[in-house]
Amino acid sequence: MEVVPDPEKPLSGFKFKCLYDKEQKGPVTEIDCILGHIISAIGQKIYVWSFINNDLVGVAFIDTQIYIHSISVIKNFVLYADITKSISLLTFDKECKTLSVISRDYEPMEVYRCDFVVDGTNLGFMVSDSNCNLVIYSYQPEAVESQGGMKLIRKSDINIGAHVNTFFRTGIRIHDGTILGTTAASALLHPSEKRHVTWFATLDGALGSFLPLSEKKYRRLFMLHNKLVTAVPHVAGLNPRNSERLRCLVGGL
Repeated sequence: MEVVPDPEKPLSGFKFKCLYDKEQKGPVTEIDCILGHIISAIGQKIYVWSFINNDLVGVAFIDTQIYIHSISVIKNFVLYADITKSISLLTFDKECKTLSVISRDYEPMEVYRCDFVVDGTNLGFMVSDSNCNLVIYSYQPEAVESQGGMKLIRKSDINIGAHVNTFFRTGIRIHDGTILGTTAASALLHPSEKRHVTWFATLDGALGSFLPLSEKKYRRLFMLHNKLVTAVPHVAGLNPRNSERLRCLVGGL
C-alpha cells in the first residue's frame, strides 16, 4: 500500500500490510497460486484456499505421502515433490473444487526441487535430487511402461556435481530482443519454437540453464561433444562421460 514517505527516505512510500494471519496445524513449506486461488503445502497435505472477506476459506485438499517441500504450478496442473517419494502430478478442477492425482514416479528419490519444462506444446518435469542429479520426466499415457498413465516416464538424466536447490523459468528471446510471449511477433512463431529456459541455482553458488532443443540441433551438439571428448586431453586420463552419468547412492534418510 502507498504511504507518506519519510523526507529523509524518499523511496519509502510503500509498505506491506498484513491482510491475514493465522497459525496452521503444521509447517507451511510451500505456497503458490492456481487459477485465482492460493495453494499451499502443510506437512503431508496440500490445500487450495480462496481469500474471501479477509479470511482464507479451504476449497480443496489432498493427502500425500511423507512430506511436501516443493510445488510448481502451470495453469491447473500442480507438480509437487516429496522429500523421499519423488514427484507427483496433480490437476485442480475449479468447477468441482477437487485435487486429483494424474501420475507419479514410483521410484524413491530424495528430491531437492522440481519444476516444469516447457517445450512448445510439450510439458516435461525436471527434478534435482540429493545425489546431484538432474532428471527429466514426461507424462505419456500411451506408452506401455507408463501403466496407463499412472507412472511418469524418465526421459533424460545428468549428474552436474552440485546440489540444485531452486528452479525458475523465463521465456526465450526472439530476434528483435523482446521476450517471447510479450509481443504480437511471438504469436507468429511455430508452437515448437515457444520454449522456456529453465534456470537453476546450486548450493555452491553456481547458475545454470536448461533449454529444450530440436533433434537437428541436438545431433550437431552431440557430434561436437564426442569430438571434444576424444580430441581434448583430460586430467589424469579420466573420461568426462563418467562424471555426467546418473548416480544412485543411498541417502541419509
